[in-house]
Amino acid sequence: MAPAKKPSPRRRLVLCAAMASLPVLMSACSTGGTGQSGTVTGHLLEVGGPWGQSRPLSGTLIFTDPSGVITKEPVPASGSFRHDVPAGTYTLTGTSPGFNDAKLTRYADPTTVMVEAKTTTTHNVLCHIR
Repeated sequence: MAPAKKPSPRRRLVLCAAMASLPVLMSACSTGGTGQSGTVTGHLLEVGGPWGQSRPLSGTLIFTDPSGVITKEPVPASGSFRHDVPAGTYTLTGTSPGFNDAKLTRYADPTTVMVEAKTTTTHNVLCHIR
């Protein structure tokens, strides 16, 4: 059996450069291709009803990116949320169980939210009583 050939210095340089850039490429792929994320803050609120004021809800935020990938994030009873997501445009909606002795779920109308890298976007999600 013939001994293995050593790669040329140029080939070794190319392989080293490719291996060194792999973590950067993987990071960019895992965050929507930009390698950057932004933050969405706000409140999940119930609006309408007999009391006439909005009030905080616990529930779930639902982020949908343009390719249809869905990310669900929990919201505590305070209704406040702060979530980091890859920069991009999302359809944002929310749900909150518990209306009518937990037999009905409140839903927020979908809205479009643009998240820019390294910035915070504030957006309240409104669940209407109908």
